[in-house]
Amino acid sequence: MVDLGTGPDPLAVVATEPPSAGTAGGVSWCLYMIRCGDGTVYTGVATDVVRRFADHAAQGRRCARYLRGRLPLHLAFVVSVGSHGDALRAEAVAKRLPRRAKEELIAGQRSLATLGATRPR
Repeated sequence: MVDLGTGPDPLAVVATEPPSAGTAGGVSWCLYMIRCGDGTVYTGVATDVVRRFADHAAQGRRCARYLRGRLPLHLAFVVSVGSHGDALRAEAVAKRLPRRAKEELIAGQRSLATLGATRPR
């Protein structure tokens, strides 16, 4: 079973934010976090989070190896970060965070900017 989670829709951020200036072809990259059935949090980047989450949930060849066998998956956090480089930098910062900081980010108590994951423009 695939569950997009309860509470505020994490994809609402993607739908409401315009593509960032300076992104190739107007494509905006997103940082996303998935809560696994065992309680761990997986972090990734994609331009189409809905499609990427479906890839993970299908547990097929395009699923991240870490997520295999960790069902059910819940999309917990999505934020548009701009260019591919910005997304990779934000992902690197987010992956180094302790669990508590990731939970605060998911809960909306912290932002990527306070973690140094976004560059000032």
